[in-house]
Amino acid sequence: MGKAKLGSWWAAGAAVCLLISAGVAAQGMSGDDSPFNERGGPNQAVLGHLHELNQRAITDAGIATQRSTNPAVRDYAQRLIEERMAADATLLEYARREGMNVDVIRGGTVAQPQADLGRTELVISPPNKFDEDFANKMVADRQAAFDVAAKGAALVRGPEIRSLLRDTTATLMREQGDAMSLVAAIRPTNPPPLTLPAEPPGVDRSRTGVDTRPGLAP
Repeated sequence: MGKAKLGSWWAAGAAVCLLISAGVAAQGMSGDDSPFNERGGPNQAVLGHLHELNQRAITDAGIATQRSTNPAVRDYAQRLIEERMAADATLLEYARREGMNVDVIRGGTVAQPQADLGRTELVISPPNKFDEDFANKMVADRQAAFDVAAKGAALVRGPEIRSLLRDTTATLMREQGDAMSLVAAIRPTNPPPLTLPAEPPGVDRSRTGVDTRPGLAP
């Protein structure tokens, strides 16, 4: 879970930095009265990041529907797929309506290696630990997506996209809360206790014999 969580936060940090760069660049090129559907501007950048994070969540949840044996985890994963697919459809429809470059949005912008690492950890997670790993990953990933949406809301222009992002952050908070409930309900898989090898017969490590050798002990 550690690597997955680190990858999620790294991706969120990179996304926010790129969003800020897009916002600064757009402000430098045009005034506040510029059209909201500026291609390549902050609106498009925010939607591009959210689209990619939606696709990652859908893929990860799909793995859970196949691998999990916990009904609560499978139900959460199925709901997540449905919600992220609906949210993504709304996002892309808005982008088309505003004349954005949908092909660029679909192409993705967030660093891919971190997504691949997190997905691989789900694929190779042991069966008895998968539910725990998935639930923890969803807590971290929903937080990362929330951060992108919340920071992006400060950069975008236009009342409709601001409303869209407000709805998005509310849904992401609920999805994270549901994932946290899963974490609390799943019994953690503790590593086996570390045991030292037994003492060899006839050996006492507390008595080395040095105190019985003349001249070596007081």
